[in-house]
Amino acid sequence: MPSLPAPFARMIEVRGMPCTVAGTEDLSPSFRRVHFAGEGLKGREWAPCQVTTFLVSPTAFRRYTPDAVDTVTGDMSILFYRHSAVVAGPPSPGDAWLDGLAVGDRVCGVVEVPARDVPVVRDLLPGVQVVAQSPQPGEALLSWLDAAPPEKVTHAYLAGHGQTIQRARNVVRTRYDLHRSIIYTQPYWATGKVGL
Repeated sequence: MPSLPAPFARMIEVRGMPCTVAGTEDLSPSFRRVHFAGEGLKGREWAPCQVTTFLVSPTAFRRYTPDAVDTVTGDMSILFYRHSAVVAGPPSPGDAWLDGLAVGDRVCGVVEVPARDVPVVRDLLPGVQVVAQSPQPGEALLSWLDAAPPEKVTHAYLAGHGQTIQRARNVVRTRYDLHRSIIYTQPYWATGKVGL
């Protein structure tokens, strides 16, 4: 994600869509859901892999995909994965921002998870295959994809680890004979990079 000098970042933030933090849920050590409410969300169209962008420090932005949006009531929730819960060291800019959110704050703006989070995520995402992460990011997901039973697939939405998305895109293109124009991707993090 981009970083900008603070005055420019602030100019972009004030032109964003104001929302209020309506609630937070710590679902496991690694997953936190944040509920937002805002008049600007009413009547908006949303699609899978569509992202929101938040200013998480005076100069850094991060992107997240809502897991639920109600355009009638103006409510939205985002399920955040907290890297600092499993990676030693100081929190990332996104995690530091997430840890600072509180109710009432105003903001603009197949899944692979650690083994200990599999039961929680299965409850959160009924009907979605949840696989336990292996030491190498994406390997468990790609193994599942390779072994998945053949079925008719008309679109693909790939989000998460950048290098895994590149490999998964090639798998679904070949396996399901999908044109690039109907494979939607949104990388959130990549090995060896700070933010995207």
